[in-house]
Amino acid sequence: MNYLREIIFLLGESKSKIPLLVLLFLGSALLDVVSLALLVPYLGLFIDSRLIEVGVIGEILDRFEPSLPTRSVLIGLGLFLVIVSLLKGILGFLITRRILGFSWEQQRRLRVELMSSYLNMPYQKYLQRNMSEYISTVIGLTASFSTGVVMTGLKVLSDAFIAVAIFVVLVIADPVALGILLVLIV
Repeated sequence: MNYLREIIFLLGESKSKIPLLVLLFLGSALLDVVSLALLVPYLGLFIDSRLIEVGVIGEILDRFEPSLPTRSVLIGLGLFLVIVSLLKGILGFLITRRILGFSWEQQRRLRVELMSSYLNMPYQKYLQRNMSEYISTVIGLTASFSTGVVMTGLKVLSDAFIAVAIFVVLVIADPVALGILLVLIV
């Protein structure tokens, strides 16, 4: 817990940008769930087109266009699935770009703050350490923090949101199959 407090302290004012990133992660998880929820029924319809007549899709079609040919339904659902997948890919790209930008901004900000504090340090105190220690701190440690902690942490958080969303869908859809899958994985 103390480690988390230190990370939040090092993020400074930028920690206020994290809720926006979390919203992006949730949007990505939602698109993953929607594409997964569409893919399985679509494959079922593709294998046996008579399934269109029953279930949720059959009810929707009966309300709007009861005489729509099966081929048109498959093409329409396929296009919708492609659009959702494209949106998911674009959002994934934007999230990765945002994570990279956020981490690089943290690296830049920390370097500027460290250099400023080193330049404003009393000369006698400055001489107590080797110059290479200052350079290592400014270049190496800030890069380690921004890429190793901030970037990796945000990516893990994003992937965790997606994994939890998919897990919830699997629990709702078929808990027995999920149990078997978990046993096989472990």
